[in-house]
Amino acid sequence: MTYYCPKCVVEMFPYMKHEDGCPFCGSGLIRHPRGEPTPGIVDRHKAAVAERERLERYTKFETYYSAREVERELTAVAELQVELDAYGQGSVAA
Repeated sequence: MTYYCPKCVVEMFPYMKHEDGCPFCGSGLIRHPRGEPTPGIVDRHKAAVAERERLERYTKFETYYSAREVERELTAVAELQVELDAYGQGSVAA
């Protein structure tokens, strides 16, 4: 038994399903009318899984990098505030 995604016109084996949906577009699957998928579907499935994992890793990296940059900016602002406070106290004492 094989499955077929009518949205992206892809055939696949049952183990290729991703959370009961198409690994390419996420839409629902139907049982394939012919029974067996076309040659090369395994390679396309592996490519789709690899692409999904690559995008997940990229998203995690971007999230980490953005948070790190915000923290650096906040640290720099805090350090400048400390310097300004110290400068202000020094000029008042003089």
